[in-house]
Amino acid sequence: MWNRLPATGFGVMASLDELVSRLPLGSSDALRRSDTLIVTSDYSGHHKGATHEVYSLLITGSAGWNRWERERIRIRDSTELGMRRMSFKGLNDSRKRAALVPFLDAANLLPGVCVSVLAPKSTVSLFQSKGSVDMTKPEFAPYSRFKPAVFERMLRVVHLVSFFVAGLSRLGQDVLWFTDADDIAANDARVADLTNCWATVLSNYLQHNLRHVRCGTTRCDNGTLQVEDLASIPDLAAGSLGEMLTLCKHEGVLPTEGLLVPLPGTASRKCRLIGSWLADRCSQLDRMVFLFDEAPTGGLAVKQLDLHAL
Repeated sequence: MWNRLPATGFGVMASLDELVSRLPLGSSDALRRSDTLIVTSDYSGHHKGATHEVYSLLITGSAGWNRWERERIRIRDSTELGMRRMSFKGLNDSRKRAALVPFLDAANLLPGVCVSVLAPKSTVSLFQSKGSVDMTKPEFAPYSRFKPAVFERMLRVVHLVSFFVAGLSRLGQDVLWFTDADDIAANDARVADLTNCWATVLSNYLQHNLRHVRCGTTRCDNGTLQVEDLASIPDLAAGSLGEMLTLCKHEGVLPTEGLLVPLPGTASRKCRLIGSWLADRCSQLDRMVFLFDEAPTGGLAVKQLDLHAL
């Protein structure tokens, strides 16, 4: 079950709503049985050479937490990871590489959704037709310390998190969101700004009341890498998809709806392994990949990308 958006006023997010509402969401019942929804998010594509920015989210629930927690501790012990953090960029030693597939398999135990949204770096703003976001608008006055590009990124993240929380939650649930501690949440002041912005945006998407809604970063980890490990799932997804899109762009063929595009042979082994995991349709963790792109008639269009095992 997916909670549809109100009828008007959501721009390109209304197109995304239409796409998601038609997808089979096998995890939705488990998410609604949970007292708490847990969201982690990570982002890729801000470095030079990347063709797309990638925003990846994991939404899971407390109902399925214990199996994941036991398994991720077992994997850390069996692969002797110690306090090493799993991340796409950091898969640079033998122990992390040995832990990659077991970690992805463990993530399949989580009831929920792993969703990634790709946006071309040539698209300056998702919220206005030309140029960067207008920081002189009165409603943006509390965020005047942000550079326009960073504020645009924050808006994208809070809209995506708000959209999926509103669509997958039910009345009376708690929501915990842990974001990667990048430039939109680089310090306590930025986290406070992010939380305030999220509260405002989320209230526009919700049609039911939640209970407690809290936002933090991966720095909130309790020392066992509990939050870091959960956040590694969208990190791995974002990194892999960013590499895929950049390589396809360099080959001159970008993935699109209805067209099967092979992954270039230059893709790294980690990219292929994670790509195959993203293509898996046989677990209780649903996967979704969407591309925001310029429509032929102007404005933005949303396309669903259907990945296949490599």
